[in-house]
Amino acid sequence: MKKIAHLRTIPISAIIVLAATSMMFGAFVNSAHASTVLPAQNVYGVAVNPTTNKIYVGNTGSNFVTVIDGRRGIATDSVVVGLNPKDLGVNPLTNRVYVANHGSGTVSVINGKNDKVIDTIAVGLAPYGIGVNSASNKIYVSHDTGNTVSVIDGSTDTIIATITVGMAPKGLAANPNTDRIYVANSGSNTASVIDGKKNIVLSTIPIQAYPKHMAVNPFTNTVYVTNRNGNSVQVIDGGTNTVTATIPVSSPYFLSVNPNTSRVYVTDVDANTVSVISGVTNTVISTIAVGLHPTGVAVDLNTNLIYQANAGSATVSVVNGGTNTVTATINLQK
Repeated sequence: MKKIAHLRTIPISAIIVLAATSMMFGAFVNSAHASTVLPAQNVYGVAVNPTTNKIYVGNTGSNFVTVIDGRRGIATDSVVVGLNPKDLGVNPLTNRVYVANHGSGTVSVINGKNDKVIDTIAVGLAPYGIGVNSASNKIYVSHDTGNTVSVIDGSTDTIIATITVGMAPKGLAANPNTDRIYVANSGSNTASVIDGKKNIVLSTIPIQAYPKHMAVNPFTNTVYVTNRNGNSVQVIDGGTNTVTATIPVSSPYFLSVNPNTSRVYVTDVDANTVSVISGVTNTVISTIAVGLHPTGVAVDLNTNLIYQANAGSATVSVVNGGTNTVTATINLQK
């Protein structure tokens, strides 16, 4: 497939004109780079680059990504991407950010050095989840209406394979140590295990109802999946591809793992909380009150801070992983 060329940087006056057009028609037509912070709404996916201490938050209703400076705890920029951005992923080794644009069938590639879109890759219908293998520099994109996963070579920004998985695949996670990629198939209540070298499905694991998102602890080779209708997080042994535990969690949605502490952070979208799971005991050890309708969550491995988006209040809660308390709330509506 051919890549879609992104637009060159344009002045803020043009951005304002585009924003007005977007309000009339509901979306930006093309990618551009905003040089100021735009008010956010419907925040969704979150990704962190621990090397640069930057946090990226997708705005599904406004078609841009908000950039947060983790050192100062403030939003510093807005990067206009495609329509209805969903999941995000970061490769900290290349300082690239990948955004699945569900409404435009593309993946935006952001250069983390200057936070500009440097490429727009046509991937096909309804891209939803993003999984990045930093070791192989491959990016995996699920298509929730096509039952496939696209594989992108991060060095060329081209699709090198398309893999058929289960029905309505959503979130993905990659283990760079084993080169295995895990896909939550929400329509078939399974998880697909992909061999990253051969680009084939090695195993299909039955799990509970409506699996949504996945996360991996590469140190322990343990995989976690949220089950929206099962109200649980299930634990998968990456060595045997079997479910080893089922942890009750109210309305689980996104999740993220800190392999340094063996803690798993799960957003409870209907309860307005974040559940903290011990990866040692497979139990919920803390429940943290956050903003309205929490969605995406990501961990900064260097600071042990957890950044979690609240769709209902257009804020990001900052959780201290050592104390399991909210230490700051970043307002993205300003």
